[in-house]
Amino acid sequence: MPLLMKYSTLILINLSVNNPEISYIDLYWLGYERDRGRFAAAQGREHRHSFGTRLFGSAKNWDWNLEAVFQIGHIGSQTISAWTVASDTGFTFTALPWSPRPGLKADIASGDKNPSDGRLTKSDKSGH
Repeated sequence: MPLLMKYSTLILINLSVNNPEISYIDLYWLGYERDRGRFAAAQGREHRHSFGTRLFGSAKNWDWNLEAVFQIGHIGSQTISAWTVASDTGFTFTALPWSPRPGLKADIASGDKNPSDGRLTKSDKSGH
């Protein structure tokens, strides 16, 4: 069943610090709202704020991309308090044909343990 939305708004404020000798750092805030948010434990007007940081770069044949996000806000009468952490790290074998890059990706996010406690602790990628 498609999710019907009267409107949704996404606002981004981003600050980047670039030092090519070390890595790059992004600090950001995403403001997200929609008339009809719907989750298993909550539904209604949704206001969500995501505060995040991203560290990424490369050195020699290594590369990395690490990100952490904390979300707050409300949906209907429930408060939102959620988080997520993601990483992608790899090594490129430039001397081999096709330059293979084995890597490791890992993502973890909060979930909603108790749907009747008045708090939504499930991370939402649409507000991130």
